[in-house]
This record gives sequence, structure tokens and C-alpha cells, in this order.
Amino acid sequence: MPILTITRHEEYRAAAPFGLCERGIVRAVMSGRQLAADFGQPGTIISSPLLRTRQTAQIHAAIMAYPPLLIDDRLSEEASRETVDNLKQELAAEAVSEYVHLVTHQPVISRFCNYEFSFIKPGETLVYRLEKWRDLPKARPDGLIHRSEGWFGTHIEEDRLLAMLKNHSQMNLEDLLKLREFINPLPD
Repeated sequence: MPILTITRHEEYRAAAPFGLCERGIVRAVMSGRQLAADFGQPGTIISSPLLRTRQTAQIHAAIMAYPPLLIDDRLSEEASRETVDNLKQELAAEAVSEYVHLVTHQPVISRFCNYEFSFIKPGETLVYRLEKWRDLPKARPDGLIHRSEGWFGTHIEEDRLLAMLKNHSQMNLEDLLKLREFINPLPD
């Protein structure tokens, strides 16, 4: 059964170059862990080219055992309805893996699902479960994964990751993601 997940990028800084803020990085780690636990490793992750989406996608890729990460302009904020429909048609025709994960922006998510969801918060994920990829153009999402449903773990875990991030504040994101204790949960 093919699965498509579409995540809105995590929280970002309000100043250029609009990369993820510390809380956004931590929440991307936590959401990536949950996506990996719920759906496994995607065959491909496809991201908008904007920095906040690329960083969210990089974090998800690190946690999901580094599937191929593709950057696609059709997922950028300015993508028209026609552009998004073309991407949807292409996925329906060519998706070869059982699981594809997209990381994009609110306007694109609304266009992708025909405006059924008028607002998706940072880090929330739409899930499509399909019989066949060719069903995607007419499919409706099966659900929306909210932060409020508790899938992002506890505040204790978030606080622990924020503290770890502050301790490694001189590291760039790529180096930080190499730290096993950052991307993988600590054993009980």
C-alpha cells in the first residue's frame, strides 16, 4: 500500500536566511523520529528549495537512514495550483517506492489537497494511504498528524534536545546530525 506524507517545515527564524530556529531543529528531530517509527524509511524525500524546508528534510533524512533527498522547485511557496497538480500527476505516474515523503510550505499543502486544509501548522503532517499510486490525483488525505495529539513526545525530551543543541551550538547542522545521541532517542 503506497504511502505519501507531506510535512510543513518546522519553525524558523524571522530574519534572513530564514533557517530553522533551535526549537524548529529539535521538533524536526522529534517529528522525524515519529515518522520513521510510524512509516519506516521512505524511498525518497522531496523538499522545497527554501532553507527552512531543506533543513527539515535533511533532519528527517538523517533520522530515516538517509534515503535520497531531492530538491524540487514545484514545492516552493510560490508554486501555482497547476504546478502542484503536475507534481501530483508525476508522483502518480512514476513513484516507484512504497513510501514518499514531501517537505514543503502551507500554500502548497493546501493546493495539493484541493484546499481541504486551510491551515497546517509548522511540523504537522498530512498522510495519504493509497491502493495504487495512480489513485493520488483524486485521493483525499487519510489524516493530519497534529502536535497536540502528543506524537512529538514529551516536553522533557524536547528540553533535553534543546539543551544538547545549546551545548553543541558551534556545530553546523550537518555535523550535529552525525551525533547519534541527537538523532536517536536515548535508551530507557
